Amino acid sequence: MAHILAIDDDEAMLALIKNTLKKDGHDVTCIPKITERLKEQLSSYDLILLDVMMPDVDGYTFCREIRDLTDCPILFLTARSLEEDVQFGFSVGADDYMKKPFSILELRARIGAHLRREQREKIRCFSVGSVRFYLTKKEVRVTEQKLSFTKSEYDQPSACEKSWTDLLQRADLRKRLWLRQGKRYLRDHGTHQKYSEKTCRRRNITD
Repeated sequence: MAHILAIDDDEAMLALIKNTLKKDGHDVTCIPKITERLKEQLSSYDLILLDVMMPDVDGYTFCREIRDLTDCPILFLTARSLEEDVQFGFSVGADDYMKKPFSILELRARIGAHLRREQREKIRCFSVGSVRFYLTKKEVRVTEQKLSFTKSEYDQPSACEKSWTDLLQRADLRKRLWLRQGKRYLRDHGTHQKYSEKTCRRRNITD
């Protein structure tokens, strides 16, 4: 299901994590020590489990260094349980913080929740009648048939995504598009809107 990186200098802890998560179908890579080479491999991981107290480079430092290199969830697993430790962990970029000893069932639940959230964000989409807009991929489909839209045409439904169920006033739509494209886009908006409507009519798209 997911490729998970576990970093901990406790070999027994790594073995427990690996055996447990493999049963959930995950591919788990276990590493007992932080190295510079790890930064070159971050793109292959969907989630990182990170201990704090480790030799050479501690988990806090490593998390701060890689936070701008990867957007996957980072979960601290550590015996440092003071409130200021937890707060500092989040401040350096962690997405979650579990105190040792922890419940393995809770760990599985939290990992599952983070992975589901990541998947939802990647798929982000909404529908208007029979038309479905895939915002991350910038695609528009009707009954799985992909339609061809220019960037300017696509920006109109995309601008309405957060409140598409409301009947947006033309002025409100213009304001949203102003922030995205600037004055020149607004000057041409009427033309693009008419063209988009014609594009949909040619394909017999209705709500």
